[in-house]
Amino acid sequence: MVVSGIPNRNEDHSEQIASMALEILHFCLQFKMRHMPTIPLRLRCGIHTGL
Repeated sequence: MVVSGIPNRNEDHSEQIASMALEILHFCLQFKMRHMPTIPLRLRCGIHTGL
């Protein structure tokens, strides 16, 4: 779980969180598990803006 805009309010927090989620998903495409190198790491990201 990730939170943005705490303790200081940040007006572009939703953009920063979305960008971070895309970077994590991109990293997971390249990641290889040592004990299962042929099995891809699957990850899903959900974003709640509080609106």
